[in-house]
Parts: sequence; C-alpha cells; structure tokens
Amino acid sequence: MDKFSEKVKCQTPLCSNLTILELYSLPKLESVWKLEPSHHAIASLTRLKVLRTVHCNKLKTIFSPCLALSMLHLQGLNIRHCDGLEQVIDFGKEEEII
Repeated sequence: MDKFSEKVKCQTPLCSNLTILELYSLPKLESVWKLEPSHHAIASLTRLKVLRTVHCNKLKTIFSPCLALSMLHLQGLNIRHCDGLEQVIDFGKEEEII
C-alpha cells in the first residue's frame, strides 16, 4: 500500500465516489475497512450511503473510529448472518483521529 500511496498522492482518493457497498458470503473477511493512518489520504469512503454485509461469519469489526467519523452520508447499514461481529466501530485499538 505504501508504494501505491506514492504513485497516487495527487489523484482522487480510491473509492471516494462509492455510494453503495454490498458484501456477500466472504467467509474469511474480518474487517470491512481497516487502514493504517498513513493510508487515509489515498482511500476514502466519505460518500458511502449504504453498506450491506451478509454471511460474513468471521467479520469482527466494520469500521475504524477515524473512518466512522468521516462517513457523513451513511444512511443505511444492513448486517445479516454475520455471527462473529463484535463491534461495528473498532474501539479495541487506539487510533489517532485526524
């Protein structure tokens, strides 16, 4: 991700126009969106309106606290059959909020 970060510093962040994200039957997925603080500038879900996750049984957390604070347009969160889910926002790790 660091090498990729260097190449796209002057471009629009990845996923910045994504408004709907649907994740189905991803048995190994543990977190929907977890980035190192240094990578927040190159990837963004700020325009996300709807997130649906279904049958992601190892999913433990969905968002980091920093990402959750930046998602001003989120209108719907649909989580079904994700038996391992512990937290929607991962407050387990302390993270610098930018």
